[in-house]
Amino acid sequence: MLNKYQRAGVLLLGLFFILGSLCPAAAADDKSVCNEAAEIIEDNYVEPVSQDVLTAPTVKEMLKRLGDPYARYLTQEEYQEQLDSLDGNFTGVGIYITGSSEGVRILSVIKGSPAEKAGLRKDDVIVAAGEASLAGLDSDRAMEILRGSGGSTVTLEVKRGEQLLTVDVTRDNVEVPTVHLQMLDKETAYLGIDDFGQRTLEELEAAAESLKKEKASKWIVDLRGNPGGYLETAIDAAGVFMGEQPAVLVEERSTVDGYMASPASVVIEGPLVLLQDEYSASAAEMLAAALRDNQRALLIGKKTYGKGTVQQIFPLSNGDKLKLTIARFYSPAGEEINKVGIMPDIEVEDENCLAAASLLLSDNRDVACGSMIGLDLERYKVAVDGRVLRQARYWKAWADIVDGIGESPVCYGNESGWTELSDTERGHKWSFFYPGYEYMGEISEQDGIEINMKSVLNERYVNDFNIELINAGDGKRIKSDLQVMNEKILNCRPLEPLTAGEYWLVIHDTIRFADGQRLPQGQLAVVRIP
Repeated sequence: MLNKYQRAGVLLLGLFFILGSLCPAAAADDKSVCNEAAEIIEDNYVEPVSQDVLTAPTVKEMLKRLGDPYARYLTQEEYQEQLDSLDGNFTGVGIYITGSSEGVRILSVIKGSPAEKAGLRKDDVIVAAGEASLAGLDSDRAMEILRGSGGSTVTLEVKRGEQLLTVDVTRDNVEVPTVHLQMLDKETAYLGIDDFGQRTLEELEAAAESLKKEKASKWIVDLRGNPGGYLETAIDAAGVFMGEQPAVLVEERSTVDGYMASPASVVIEGPLVLLQDEYSASAAEMLAAALRDNQRALLIGKKTYGKGTVQQIFPLSNGDKLKLTIARFYSPAGEEINKVGIMPDIEVEDENCLAAASLLLSDNRDVACGSMIGLDLERYKVAVDGRVLRQARYWKAWADIVDGIGESPVCYGNESGWTELSDTERGHKWSFFYPGYEYMGEISEQDGIEINMKSVLNERYVNDFNIELINAGDGKRIKSDLQVMNEKILNCRPLEPLTAGEYWLVIHDTIRFADGQRLPQGQLAVVRIP
């Protein structure tokens, strides 16, 4: 049955740890614990379990037969370590990791941690720690090896690109907030959420209140590398961004319950862009889906991890815990998340995400639409000022956005309103930067780049404001000597040799001819250097 939406009060649906499936040998041999585990699994697992699983001789074998990568037996010490880690309190090296065949890949390095002090970086792969190989291990098992007492030193073998490095890291107590805040400009606020621990909601509300006092009116929420956490916290966090709205559907064996986000003590208003990547998982995916389905945020980045299952911690009589999948969760609109993930509205490479978000939130109040470029996405319409996107700091981000929108319509503003780019125009990369310009074709660079302007030029207007030579890859303007040859021939000679690549010679409609007339429309030629 489908229950009507209800408010989620206390934590009902467990934890969202991404863990392995290990079980201590001592617990595996304890018959009473094994019987307890079998009873818990039979009564609570998300779907009916076969007798083959329930009659396994040990808990270890039971979990193996269950085949659930998120079910795990936790000793008291392991359970406490997981809680401390989720809440940002632990002793170790200070990194977030994910397992891989080579070793463990660093998702992010905690600021001020021993790892940062030792020079470790995001995307480094830790191949070994001391004598222990980390190749093929899940993140939980690798973290057990990396952790140790404060003051102890671990020698790490690290692969960085093609380099193989040896790095000594001295472990220490690491306390890190789960929410990071920053004003990027006078209007745009950045909120990074590392995970959803017990302190996250309090930190998020305090950060939002602080940023609102600084007059933040546009928001970037960064969930990249966020592995999840408490379901209740993620639902409460949704309330900060969208108030009282449907947050998530949770399906147990025989029921589907819808949970509402409640208005938080502070509610963020204004345009919002959410950043995600392939390591955004579980509770992070719940929040992303909630904001997407309620049309509260534009999602950019990569498809998320795809963990749509809910785990609960069950106490055992010996003081240890059994973590078990008890439910699956879906977006408020009922879309599958588990093993599917959440696609962004615009796919953007990680290194361009922040610039892309800032660009999409930049001033778009050109009511005359004369300088605007509009994107007609499935759920949103976005307008970006062409004068802004052509700045070098946004150039690569805009190119990434263009690549990431697929076949979505693109329009540009002109005197008659909006004009959609034709298929022919979409075939030229430059059309997304300089729509409406006249294409002069490809020209060669020999003794300079020459263009026949067909009318006598006013040499006062021949300058690098009206005429630009641009590296199409990064938007860098190339310093050039501009000269008028035979009154109508424009010669552009780069002051330094051009490297291999594509360049655009852009002649804006601000240039004037000798009779005082302006160029009817901008013109652009492509220069390719082999």
